[in-house]
Amino acid sequence: MIKRLALPAPLRETYTTPGGWATRKWTLQGVHDVLSYGGWFKASSEFDCRATARAAGQKLTEEAL
Repeated sequence: MIKRLALPAPLRETYTTPGGWATRKWTLQGVHDVLSYGGWFKASSEFDCRATARAAGQKLTEEAL
């Protein structure tokens, strides 16, 4: 049995670097990965562009860009 995520995704995407870990605004691939495991996004999440926000089910305003 595969367990689905029940919590929202973090506000920013985490990735590995040669020196450890870092965060960045959510990318399209990161959004697809979270959604494939049943995750979801809060309105306060940070996305790299409108298309990424739309894929996550969110809407960016002009001020956010």
